[in-house]
Amino acid sequence: MPQDGHSNIWLLRSHLNGPLGPAALYLIDATIASLLFINGDSCDKRMMHGSDCTNGSTVTEDCTDEPFSDGAPGRAGTVLRKTSVRTGIMSEDCTNASTLSEECTNESTLSEECTNESTLSGECTNKSTLSEDCTNESTLRKDCTDESTLSGECTNESTLREDCTDESTLNEDCTDEITLSEECTNESTLSEKCTNESMLREDCTDKSTLSEDCTNESTLSEDCTDKSTLSEDCTNESTLSEDCTDESTLSEECTNESTLSEDCTNESMLSGECTNESTLREDCTDKSTLSEDCTNESTLSGECTNESTLSEHCTNESTLSEECTDESTLSDDCTNGSVLTWIVLMEAH
Repeated sequence: MPQDGHSNIWLLRSHLNGPLGPAALYLIDATIASLLFINGDSCDKRMMHGSDCTNGSTVTEDCTDEPFSDGAPGRAGTVLRKTSVRTGIMSEDCTNASTLSEECTNESTLSEECTNESTLSGECTNKSTLSEDCTNESTLRKDCTDESTLSGECTNESTLREDCTDESTLNEDCTDEITLSEECTNESTLSEKCTNESMLREDCTDKSTLSEDCTNESTLSEDCTDKSTLSEDCTNESTLSEDCTDESTLSEECTNESTLSEDCTNESMLSGECTNESTLREDCTDKSTLSEDCTNESTLSGECTNESTLSEHCTNESTLSEECTDESTLSDDCTNGSVLTWIVLMEAH
């Protein structure tokens, strides 16, 4: 029991015991414990940290109380050891409201090898049950990433690599909301050989079940894809050339809505010699003045084009890295919703 100097607080607590119930008393006890710095030798089970490590929540027998002090004379109390928390006691190997892996913890305090929704270590998980080597929606471990930055082996919320899972259960070889082919992924994150809804290569898939050689919502040709049925040599909603794709009608060597040069495409997919909606010169133009080797509204590299600054072989709406794939970061061989892979683009030339 507490010292005589604190009898009024405990008297108040005893009066509140009936009407408030155990849930409210747990919060009161936690507050009292922090205010009074309960001595470790007199730790009461009704207090926040009992001798058997219980506070109204279920904890394992591994938890132990350890003395602590803020340096003030006579102000000493108990806390759980480093794998526990004062307001949400965790066991040594961590468990929370959801099922987590062996090495993980909950949303608040995490074990040495684990983190929470924002930062995850090599062996961690998130709110849902994840596999041993996987992560969650935000920051992922070394070989896995999230929606923004993806490494060579990784995917995003919906589709994860062989050893990963997300909120849903995915098969061994990469699936998303529906059934995808062996080599493919989902809407935003694509593997080395894959793309998304609009443009898919030979081994790619989309939201719907796709054939081995690339089909999405409609029937697609061997090397081309789009929401509509495409011919053997690549056509979508309009007529496309042999090696080109776009929602507009394209000439034999790649054109779009307006008059384009011999080797060009439109706003979203531009190869080394590109064009867009307006009349373009032989080696690239766009809404703005473009450089000799292809630039559009922003500064573009020698082989790439798009609305932002692009890497040497990549294109999309943001700055792209050399090895990545996603809506913001694309690898040498990868693409997203608006950009074909460098390999596919080079086939046009």
